[in-house]
Formats: sequence, C-alpha cells, structure tokens
Amino acid sequence: MSSHPYNYIALFVSRHELDARLRGLGYERLAKPIEHTHMTLAYRPDEVDTALFGEQAELEALGYGRDENNEGLLVRLASASERVRALADGVKTPHITLSVSGDGRPVDTARLDFGPITPFTLHAVFGGWHRDGFVDDTGDRA
Repeated sequence: MSSHPYNYIALFVSRHELDARLRGLGYERLAKPIEHTHMTLAYRPDEVDTALFGEQAELEALGYGRDENNEGLLVRLASASERVRALADGVKTPHITLSVSGDGRPVDTARLDFGPITPFTLHAVFGGWHRDGFVDDTGDRA
C-alpha cells in the first residue's frame, strides 16, 4: 500500500463552470453526474507531490461523446507548469467524465467516440482525490 491517502491525482474543474458552458447545447446527463469533475493524471499513483496541489492550469474542451454508459469531454492541456505538464503528457486520452449510467464506469469515458465541438477553456486546479472521499488541493504543507 502507498504511503499517501490519494486514489488519484487530477486537474479538477468546477462542475458549476462546466454546467454553465454546456447549458443550452442539448446535452443530456446520464443517471449519475460526476460531482468532482476532473481530468485524471494518475490513478493509484505510487508517489504524490503534494507541493503541486493548488497549482492552476487551463484545459481546452475539444470534443463531446456519449453512449449508454458514459458521457464526457475530450480535452487538452492548454497551460500549466512544466511539472504538471509532464504528468499530463502520460495521459493517452485526456478527458473529463461528465456522467455515467447505473452500470457505467468513469474510466470507460476514454473509449467514447468524441465528436468535435466549438472549443472552450476551463480553469483547473491540481489536486488529489482522497480515499476518504474528498478533493484535496492544498496538500500536506506542514
């Protein structure tokens, strides 16, 4: 078991900002909207550099996809520090899961067929999803 409490590290975006950007575009959410929307950088990482927590970045949404189990956005990292960019470079299909069905798994969003959309930028913050069920973007700065 790792020595840190994080299931994954990610660039978290505001669900409110996402909803405002997508409102009026006719997108229909599946049964379970994702509360803490994010682009995963590493799942079950061996190490977590909490000094990066709170760093700001920008993501550009480029595509939208939906099937019976997953709904999401294809994104690219528009701006970030070199250290965050290095983590993002390892992500094969950068995406944000918006919602899943009762049987859907967020990890499967990467397999969607994303259609092009009018690109838009989202503000993101580097942080970690804690095993106890909360987002930490402050890290252990003791």
